[in-house]
Amino acid sequence: MPDNPEQDRNRGFALIKASSESIKFNEKGNQVIVYLGCSKKTYFESEHEGEWEIITASNDITAAVVDEFRIFLLGLLDKGFIKFRFDLKYVDDIDSRSLSIFIIFSKMLNKKDQSGILEIINANSDLINLFKMTGLDGIYQIK
Repeated sequence: MPDNPEQDRNRGFALIKASSESIKFNEKGNQVIVYLGCSKKTYFESEHEGEWEIITASNDITAAVVDEFRIFLLGLLDKGFIKFRFDLKYVDDIDSRSLSIFIIFSKMLNKKDQSGILEIINANSDLINLFKMTGLDGIYQIK
Protein backbone atom coordinates (compact mmCIF):
# COMPACT_ATOMS: atom_id res chain seq x y z
CA MET A 1 0.00 0.00 0.00
CA PRO A 2 1.16 3.55 -0.52
CA ASP A 3 2.42 5.49 2.50
CA ASN A 4 -0.89 7.32 2.71
CA PRO A 5 -3.77 4.94 1.75
CA GLU A 6 -6.22 7.85 1.73
CA GLN A 7 -4.47 9.61 -1.13
CA ASP A 8 -6.34 9.89 -4.42
CA ARG A 9 -3.64 8.30 -6.60
CA ASN A 10 -1.32 5.28 -6.56
CA ARG A 11 -3.75 2.95 -4.77
CA GLY A 12 -5.09 0.93 -7.71
CA PHE A 13 -2.34 -1.65 -8.05
CA ALA A 14 -2.17 -2.18 -4.29
CA LEU A 15 -5.93 -2.75 -4.12
CA ILE A 16 -5.89 -5.13 -7.09
CA LYS A 17 -2.99 -7.07 -5.60
CA ALA A 18 -4.69 -7.31 -2.21
CA SER A 19 -7.94 -8.70 -3.63
CA SER A 20 -6.64 -11.05 -6.34
CA GLU A 21 -5.14 -14.50 -6.40
CA SER A 22 -2.59 -13.65 -9.08
CA ILE A 23 -1.63 -10.88 -11.48
CA LYS A 24 0.10 -11.36 -14.83
CA PHE A 25 1.43 -8.78 -17.29
CA ASN A 26 2.15 -9.29 -20.99
CA GLU A 27 5.68 -8.73 -22.34
CA LYS A 28 5.04 -5.09 -23.31
CA GLY A 29 3.53 -4.32 -19.93
CA ASN A 30 0.41 -2.84 -21.47
CA GLN A 31 -1.99 -5.64 -20.55
CA VAL A 32 -2.87 -6.98 -17.11
CA ILE A 33 -4.64 -10.26 -16.36
CA VAL A 34 -6.03 -10.53 -12.84
CA TYR A 35 -7.39 -13.78 -11.41
CA LEU A 36 -10.00 -13.41 -8.71
CA GLY A 37 -11.13 -16.25 -6.47
CA CYS A 38 -14.80 -16.82 -5.84
CA SER A 39 -15.80 -18.64 -2.71
CA LYS A 40 -18.84 -20.82 -3.02
CA LYS A 41 -21.53 -20.59 -0.40
CA THR A 42 -23.14 -23.82 0.69
CA TYR A 43 -26.91 -23.98 0.64
CA PHE A 44 -29.05 -26.77 2.07
CA GLU A 45 -32.33 -27.93 0.67
CA SER A 46 -34.60 -30.85 1.27
CA GLU A 47 -37.32 -32.56 -0.62
CA HIS A 48 -39.79 -35.17 0.48
CA GLU A 49 -39.69 -38.43 -1.46
CA GLY A 50 -42.04 -41.11 -0.15
CA GLU A 51 -41.12 -41.70 3.49
CA TRP A 52 -37.72 -40.06 3.05
CA GLU A 53 -36.53 -36.52 3.50
CA ILE A 54 -33.68 -36.02 1.00
CA ILE A 55 -31.13 -33.42 2.15
CA THR A 56 -28.77 -31.94 -0.43
CA ALA A 57 -25.87 -29.56 0.20
CA SER A 58 -24.77 -27.39 -2.72
CA ASN A 59 -21.08 -27.45 -1.71
CA ASP A 60 -18.71 -28.50 1.07
CA ILE A 61 -20.00 -28.76 4.63
CA THR A 62 -17.47 -26.93 6.76
CA ALA A 63 -17.24 -24.69 9.82
CA ALA A 64 -18.31 -21.72 7.69
CA VAL A 65 -21.83 -23.16 7.40
CA VAL A 66 -22.05 -25.45 10.43
CA ASP A 67 -24.56 -23.23 12.27
CA GLU A 68 -26.82 -23.02 9.22
CA PHE A 69 -26.57 -26.79 8.79
CA ARG A 70 -27.52 -27.42 12.43
CA ILE A 71 -30.51 -25.05 12.28
CA PHE A 72 -31.64 -26.57 8.99
CA LEU A 73 -31.56 -30.12 10.43
CA LEU A 74 -33.34 -29.07 13.64
CA GLY A 75 -36.12 -27.60 11.51
CA LEU A 76 -36.56 -30.94 9.74
CA LEU A 77 -36.70 -32.81 13.04
CA ASP A 78 -39.36 -30.39 14.29
CA LYS A 79 -41.48 -31.25 11.24
CA GLY A 80 -41.61 -34.88 12.37
CA PHE A 81 -39.46 -36.56 9.72
CA ILE A 82 -37.63 -39.71 10.85
CA LYS A 83 -36.04 -41.05 7.65
CA PHE A 84 -33.23 -38.91 6.28
CA ARG A 85 -31.12 -39.42 3.20
CA PHE A 86 -28.11 -37.10 2.85
CA ASP A 87 -27.22 -36.67 -0.82
CA LEU A 88 -23.54 -35.62 -0.93
CA LYS A 89 -23.13 -35.46 -4.72
CA TYR A 90 -21.91 -31.83 -4.56
CA VAL A 91 -19.79 -32.22 -1.42
CA ASP A 92 -16.03 -32.77 -1.56
CA ASP A 93 -15.17 -31.96 2.06
CA ILE A 94 -16.74 -32.27 5.49
CA ASP A 95 -14.68 -30.91 8.39
CA SER A 96 -14.62 -32.03 12.02
CA ARG A 97 -17.14 -29.45 13.24
CA SER A 98 -19.61 -30.57 10.61
CA LEU A 99 -19.02 -34.22 11.44
CA SER A 100 -20.03 -33.41 15.00
CA ILE A 101 -23.36 -32.12 13.64
CA PHE A 102 -23.92 -35.47 11.93
CA ILE A 103 -23.27 -37.20 15.30
CA ILE A 104 -25.50 -34.85 17.29
CA PHE A 105 -28.26 -35.12 14.70
CA SER A 106 -28.22 -38.93 14.90
CA LYS A 107 -28.50 -38.78 18.71
CA MET A 108 -31.37 -36.31 18.54
CA LEU A 109 -33.21 -38.45 16.00
CA ASN A 110 -32.68 -41.56 18.12
CA LYS A 111 -34.01 -39.75 21.19
CA LYS A 112 -37.06 -38.57 19.24
CA ASP A 113 -37.81 -41.87 17.50
CA GLN A 114 -35.65 -44.99 17.73
CA SER A 115 -36.99 -46.23 14.39
CA GLY A 116 -35.35 -43.32 12.58
CA ILE A 117 -33.07 -44.14 9.64
CA LEU A 118 -30.07 -42.18 8.36
CA GLU A 119 -28.46 -42.76 4.97
CA ILE A 120 -25.63 -41.24 2.96
CA ILE A 121 -25.90 -41.38 -0.82
CA ASN A 122 -23.70 -40.23 -3.72
CA ALA A 123 -20.66 -39.65 -1.50
CA ASN A 124 -17.22 -39.68 -3.09
CA SER A 125 -14.62 -42.22 -1.93
CA ASP A 126 -12.88 -39.70 0.37
CA LEU A 127 -16.14 -38.96 2.22
CA ILE A 128 -16.98 -42.66 2.46
CA ASN A 129 -13.53 -43.26 3.99
CA LEU A 130 -14.09 -40.36 6.39
CA PHE A 131 -17.38 -41.85 7.57
CA LYS A 132 -15.70 -45.25 7.99
CA MET A 133 -12.65 -43.88 9.85
CA THR A 134 -14.85 -41.96 12.28
CA GLY A 135 -17.26 -44.86 12.82
CA LEU A 136 -20.17 -42.91 11.39
CA ASP A 137 -20.81 -45.73 8.93
CA GLY A 138 -22.24 -47.58 11.94
CA ILE A 139 -24.85 -44.83 12.38
CA TYR A 140 -25.40 -43.74 8.78
CA GLN A 141 -26.02 -46.40 6.15
CA ILE A 142 -23.79 -45.63 3.17
CA LYS A 143 -25.41 -46.42 -0.16
